[in-house]
Amino acid sequence: MNIQTQAEFSRSRRELISALRKLRRGDFTVRMPEEGTDADIELATLFNEVVALIEEMGGFPAEGFGFDLNGFAGAPGPRFGENGICNKPQSNPVTYPFTSWAGDVTFTEPRVGERVIDFNTEGFAHIGLLPELIEDVLRDGVTHEELTPLFKSAEGYIRMWEKAEARGADIRENSAN
Repeated sequence: MNIQTQAEFSRSRRELISALRKLRRGDFTVRMPEEGTDADIELATLFNEVVALIEEMGGFPAEGFGFDLNGFAGAPGPRFGENGICNKPQSNPVTYPFTSWAGDVTFTEPRVGERVIDFNTEGFAHIGLLPELIEDVLRDGVTHEELTPLFKSAEGYIRMWEKAEARGADIRENSAN
């Protein structure tokens, strides 16, 4: 790429950053329009070629998801309320009932014994509040499309494991010959 100055680009950095974030999330449908200055076209062409190569090599749009709840990290605490980390008032709290990301389950207020747990002010107190964590992210402006790779994490892990097993078998077979 023979790019001499940034001024040769008409495409905004924001557009490139947006495309790169989508790609990082596993969105292999993202493409940049091949238009604008020569530098814009060259950048878009290279970006689109990289995305196509990832797709051709079996890339799967998945994002690993896990918690170290028994380790040193602990669970996310509250963002709002007396012990919260945010200094602005909460504008869109988790309220009940709400439906699951897939829309097939309706959640009511979580309880431990007789006590109602308020995710908004107590945070991720136990793993049973995972639906509230996801709902909170959605209410914060993350889209269903942006969360899709998260819900493909198990399948992505299985595919990665299958590739590792196949590669191991190839190595054993080739070393035996």
